Amino acid sequence: MGSKESEQNKTRFFSMRRSTLAMAGLAVALLIALLVTGLIVRSNERKQLDPDFLPRYTNIWSIYGDDRVRFVTLIFPAPDDSSEVVNVAGPLVPDQAAVEDVRAIGGEILTGEYPLGPGHDSTNFYGLYTVEREELLKGYGIDVLAQRSPYVTVDETDPAMRELALGAQLPGVYKQVIVAVAFPRGTEIVETAGEEPIHEEQIGGWQVYYYDASHFEGSETIRVTYLPDTASSPRELDPWRVDSKR
Repeated sequence: MGSKESEQNKTRFFSMRRSTLAMAGLAVALLIALLVTGLIVRSNERKQLDPDFLPRYTNIWSIYGDDRVRFVTLIFPAPDDSSEVVNVAGPLVPDQAAVEDVRAIGGEILTGEYPLGPGHDSTNFYGLYTVEREELLKGYGIDVLAQRSPYVTVDETDPAMRELALGAQLPGVYKQVIVAVAFPRGTEIVETAGEEPIHEEQIGGWQVYYYDASHFEGSETIRVTYLPDTASSPRELDPWRVDSKR
C-alpha cells in the first residue's frame, strides 16, 4: 500500500514538475518574442531616422481594383529642420471632386488648395496642403484617396486591362527617394516597363513593389500593365510598415 502511494506521489511530482517546466519554457519563449519584437521596432525606427539618409521621403501608391488610387507621402526632414508649418503636395487629380478623402500624417492640415499641374500635367490639378507638424523629430505627410486618377488608364486594345504610369520625380535635396507601388494580391501583373523594382514584399492583402528613385532621371518612368483584382477589398496599408520595409 505504502509503495503504491509512494509511486503515485512520484508521478504527481514529475507531472507537476513537467507542467512547471513547460510554463517556464512558454514564459521564456514569450519574453524572447517580446524582446525580438521590441528590437525590430527600435531597429525600424532607427532605420527610418538614420541621419545618413535624411532628408528623405517615401511615396506609397495603393492601386485598388475599382481604379481608385490611394497616395501617401511620408517625409523625413533633416535633423536640423525645425519648420513647424510645411507645404505638402498631393497627387494629380482631374478635379477637386475626385478627392474622396485627405488626411494629414504626423500633423494637421491647416489649408488646402488645388492649383493646375506643372508643364504637360496642366490639364489636371494637384492638392497643395499646408500642414502643421506635431513632432519635429518624426516624419510627416499626407494621405489622399482619389477616384478617376490620371495615373491609371484603360488599355485601348483590352478594356479589362489597366496601365499605371508614374513619372520620375527628381530627388533634389533628398538623399533617398523611395516609391512603393501596391496592388491587391489577386492582381495579375501582365507587363512592366521603365524602371524595375528593387524588391517586393507581401504586406497584408497587398503585393508591394519598391523602387529606388533616388537616382532617377527626368525621363524615367514606372509603368505596369495589369488585370485588376475586382473581387477583393484588402484593408488599408499601414504606411509606416511599408516604409520600414523599403
